Amino acid sequence: GSVSEPIPDNRYGVSNGELTGGRYAVARHVGELDDISHTIWGIIRHWLPASGEKMRKAPILFHYTNLAEGVTEQRLETDVYVPLA
Repeated sequence: GSVSEPIPDNRYGVSNGELTGGRYAVARHVGELDDISHTIWGIIRHWLPASGEKMRKAPILFHYTNLAEGVTEQRLETDVYVPLA
């Protein structure tokens, strides 16, 4: 996707940018966002070494799949995309 004009400064830290293509390992985190680091470190410390994959120098991406009114923090679903070399 793309945007047709720059995103104005905002309190959320959302800004324009480009993401490079490539492969990603994807894991679904279910629960509070305060605990998402457990999912990320699980991928980095356990899955990556076991898989033989290496992490690429690029940002980890997050896709908030059900961030909506009425969804409790314990039921939030976030896909974590870890860039692979």
